[in-house]
Amino acid sequence: MAISTMYPAKAGSPKTVLAIQISASATQITVADASVLPSAPNICVLGSDSSAEIVSYSAKNGNVLSGVVRGLGGTVASVWDVDTIVARNFTSFDHDRFMDNINTLSSEKADASALG
Repeated sequence: MAISTMYPAKAGSPKTVLAIQISASATQITVADASVLPSAPNICVLGSDSSAEIVSYSAKNGNVLSGVVRGLGGTVASVWDVDTIVARNFTSFDHDRFMDNINTLSSEKADASALG
């Protein structure tokens, strides 16, 4: 099994907001100040409560995030209004990637020990 990609965090989880409403199928997101989000590729969170959505983005140009993949980590792609909070929070997606990678490395180490 391959190691899963993990994305850099952003100290303090600074926030911005959506500058334009997005649909549940949008693959581009315009925010008020993308400079507070990490360089692409990375992930961010739309919203701030139990309905929050985790998304990934493959490019960041000015205040536009593109190549967006919606509804990561068991969240649901939704319609989000202007001024919805957007931040690089620590997420269930991050935790699951850590655990998957630890388990993969542990399994590979055990397999190598058994061979050798």
